[in-house]
Amino acid sequence: MQIEQLNEIVAIANNTAILRELKALGYRNCTQSKKYRDLPLPAIFRGTEQSTEWVTNMFGDRDYKAYTFTDVAGAEQTEFVVLEVNAVDKKHDKVRPMALHIYYKE
Repeated sequence: MQIEQLNEIVAIANNTAILRELKALGYRNCTQSKKYRDLPLPAIFRGTEQSTEWVTNMFGDRDYKAYTFTDVAGAEQTEFVVLEVNAVDKKHDKVRPMALHIYYKE
């Protein structure tokens, strides 16, 4: 996936809609794959990376950022998309990790 397309997807700034769009493009959830669910995260994160900027939803309570990883050792022909979701607490000026979704496409 080109980074421009990933930027457009992340700009949706809605967890369910982003994941639905990834699925529509043929990406699958790693947790549901016998082949990839046990692939160590460091192996994925050592791949060639491209990432989007952080995008905040219209309520200001969630931040989204996505990454693509290619050339992953043990899965060289597979592209991984990682969606990072953070919860934003404006009142206390805090941000905490909320979810990390990992999808793949062979």
